[in-house]
Amino acid sequence: MKRLFLFILVLIFTNHQLSFAEDKNKKYEIGISTGIISSSDVWVSLHGDYINQNANFFLKGYFDYFIIPELSFGLYTNFTTISLEKDIYVFDKVIKKSGTPILEFGGSVKPRIELSEKLILKPGASAGYREYFGEDDFTTWKGFSLDGSAELQYLLNDQLKLFTELGFLFQPYGGNKDTDVTFDPTLYLVVGVSF
Repeated sequence: MKRLFLFILVLIFTNHQLSFAEDKNKKYEIGISTGIISSSDVWVSLHGDYINQNANFFLKGYFDYFIIPELSFGLYTNFTTISLEKDIYVFDKVIKKSGTPILEFGGSVKPRIELSEKLILKPGASAGYREYFGEDDFTTWKGFSLDGSAELQYLLNDQLKLFTELGFLFQPYGGNKDTDVTFDPTLYLVVGVSF
């Protein structure tokens, strides 16, 4: 932890200090981050009830292309796992409590707002495709994702920015031929770097 703190301090005080005016010249931005996704209730129609999903780690990456300095269109990917409190039995089928990997990718739109010389706010909206890689056909699901976010960036130097992002994931439609699977907006919080 001390090494990470020292690394961040070195980044802050080395190289050319960047201002928002200079950052506006960039045509694209790549970001990577990690954090946590909150617990949520997942609706499985064949089960006829909600299934509680525990809080878990969350990874996110994005590529934003600025069509004008104040607006970007981009691509993103998210990765996490479902971790349940217990195995859920649905007739002769089982949804295991152990983590089911989830991969999501899609497109986003983000305005870029200058808060100060060093702080940038990027609210965003995105839509995409989500897939659950279950152990069998019953627990392999697909979904349509609608997400929202607010990313706060701090400009470190001419190459790097630190950021934190608070957002939500939403799945209004999904499942497979056996069952519908949906969930209400679920919060996540990540920290990362962009360049």
